[in-house]
Amino acid sequence: MRGRRPLPWTEIARMRDHLTHHYFDTAHSFVRATATDDFPLLAAAVLRLRSGLNARD
Repeated sequence: MRGRRPLPWTEIARMRDHLTHHYFDTAHSFVRATATDDFPLLAAAVLRLRSGLNARD
């Protein structure tokens, strides 16, 4: 994953904490924007990590 912008792990953890502890105070538009805009980037990064690990086997 060299040369790629690092994932915002702190923001990811904060989102998880917010959803866990303040679920009913969360705007649905915020969750939808995260799911449509941010999640695909995270999913792509996970796939790159997995393919890198599989290449080592």
